[in-house]
Amino acid sequence: MSSKATVMDKNKSADLNSIQGTRKALCKDLAHVILVSREKFDCERVRNNERRAWARLIITGIETYAKLLELSTLEDLAARVDRLETRGGGESGEGVEKKSQEP
Repeated sequence: MSSKATVMDKNKSADLNSIQGTRKALCKDLAHVILVSREKFDCERVRNNERRAWARLIITGIETYAKLLELSTLEDLAARVDRLETRGGGESGEGVEKKSQEP
């Protein structure tokens, strides 16, 4: 492997770690927003229009959280595919275990 490829791999890994760290921080913040919004929504002395606003915030927070989880899952799968390709021969499929078909 050339030194240029090694440097690019290290940079890619650092970028991925940075993105994952940012995503974790966003998920933590979103969880807090959802929790506070839920507490405000459940208050007895909240007018209906305020309750609807808190409900919209809860729904938006949950939708955003779900998107972040989906992106995280997709990135994990992409990283897994990259590791498998690196381990076994690239796009030709070599090195990737194939299940034998029994008659």
